[in-house]
Order: sequence, then structure tokens, then C-alpha cells
Amino acid sequence: MSGSAPHGRVAEWPDPAAGSFLIVSVGADPVTAARTAGRTADAEAIGSTRLVVLDDVDHPADAAALADALAAARTGVRILLLGGRYDVLQAAARAREAGAIPAEITLETTHAVDLPVYCAHCRGTHRVAADPGERVLCPGCARLLEIHDHLAGTLGAFLASDTGEAPVRAGDRGGPGLGGAELDGAGHGDRAFVG
Repeated sequence: MSGSAPHGRVAEWPDPAAGSFLIVSVGADPVTAARTAGRTADAEAIGSTRLVVLDDVDHPADAAALADALAAARTGVRILLLGGRYDVLQAAARAREAGAIPAEITLETTHAVDLPVYCAHCRGTHRVAADPGERVLCPGCARLLEIHDHLAGTLGAFLASDTGEAPVRAGDRGGPGLGGAELDGAGHGDRAFVG
């Protein structure tokens, strides 16, 4: 994903009409580092550029650094968010919360290993290794959730709700007549069965 309205934009980077640039790079993977170096050089050739490198958008020190960079941004800035899907979507939500509009935000994901999921039951946003349409055990409330193909931009997360099935660990089919979804050791499930 290189960006998608209304959560971000797909645009030529860098925008030559920008007043300045804020590049936020999250994660230590080599693809993110290489893309960040290239995008930063491109932006610096046009105008004032600030680069913020974070390890994890949820770590308190990194969250504070992101908040500070967003607070210092002014009208005309173009914000590029690079990194894994979870971190980019969460950073985009924080940028919008800080006052950035979709036209100012460009998203560039370098991997889709993890996904931000908002549980409608415990009302928490969690990092999970799954995709929309899949089922996952909620890290917050332990319900078996179905991840919907609906990205809530203000939350920076995909919405998920209880499947109504009881989660059952792999190899434990429960008693006769008990339905549920079988989960692997990581809490993921994609098979429904009746015991």
C-alpha cells in the first residue's frame, strides 16, 4: 500500500509544492531503511526536510518523538510515513489527530507482517499477525475475532468483532456438540468445526 484516500494519499514523492517535509521511518528492517534513505534524499533536494526514525510507534519514547515532530509541523508540510503496516497506519492516525489532513499524508508500507486491529468488545487496538477476513484471538479480551475489511482511519486500525464461537486450542475439541474455531499456538484460527 502506498497510500489510500481518505487515510493518506497516493502521490508522487516528493510534492514539489510542499513547504517542507516530515519523514517518519518506523522499524529496523532493511527495506524500510533503504526506502527512507532514498525518499529523504529526494525531499532534501526540494526543501527543508526533517527525518524522524522510530523503532516502534507504540514505545513511549518513540510515541513522544512522533508527537513532538507532528506538533512542530506547519501548514504546507508533506508527511511521509514509512514502515510496516501496523506502524504506518497507527502513525497516520496520530498525524490526523495532530491536525494533518489526508492531502498532507503519504503512506508507504514496506511489509504487511502485522495489522492493527480494533476490538469492538474490549475497545483496544492490538498488533496481530493476520489479515482482514481472518480470525484471531484478541490479545485484550481473548475473544475469537473476525477482522473486517474496514479500516477506521481515525483509529488507524481494522475493525474486528466477536465471531460468536468459543475459541478452542489446537488439539482440544472440547466436548461433544461444542462448536468453535481451532486455533494454532499463536492464537490464529481459520477453521470452524463442530466437536
